[in-house]
Amino acid sequence: MESKRGEEEEMTITLKCLPGGVEVVLSPENAEAVAKESLKIWEMINSGEKEAGFRVGEGVLRKAMEYCYEHGRRKSYTLVDFMYGGQYYPPHEHPAEYEANKAVDEGLRDWDNDFIRGCDTETVLELITATDHLEIIGLSDLVCQSVVDMTIGDAMIGETDMIQKIFKVKFDMMPNELEEEDNENRLMLLNKSVLKESNVDSLLELIDFIFPPPTYSPR
Repeated sequence: MESKRGEEEEMTITLKCLPGGVEVVLSPENAEAVAKESLKIWEMINSGEKEAGFRVGEGVLRKAMEYCYEHGRRKSYTLVDFMYGGQYYPPHEHPAEYEANKAVDEGLRDWDNDFIRGCDTETVLELITATDHLEIIGLSDLVCQSVVDMTIGDAMIGETDMIQKIFKVKFDMMPNELEEEDNENRLMLLNKSVLKESNVDSLLELIDFIFPPPTYSPR
């Protein structure tokens, strides 16, 4: 399967952190690797867009780029190679290409674990925002699973008071609403497969509690 990207002219990509405008610059080689993990960077390269701003701090943006480069530089196919009309091809339609990329990701599991262990709680949460803006599916799955692991223990499974303690937040919810939330969390645990799927929307709601848009200050 040929890449849909074509032979566009190589160019440097500049990512600006907002507010403040601190720049993170990707060389043509690095941008090419990152684009295999980030749909946003892939779109920038294909449209000739050399600059873009994101409401993400410099440190977190660099962490996201580190993940994309480490995974992308080893791959022969971009995420877009598995898309058509905005939807992903079923893996069985292109098994060789799919398995090739999957093998790269599986070979980096230890690296991924070290990557997450090197992030504090606040960084992990901000990475969720970064993956949303930059459309990094692999990193989204990784950080969302990390948040699940943080908030689920053997003793206090799915309790919102534990979540508030871990993330140092106070939910503006009535007692009956908190109880309902806890019940939903417990039901999720009855089906372990649910925990293997990322739920970015729910986690972004959690971030809204922690970093309200009007006062959010990037790292």
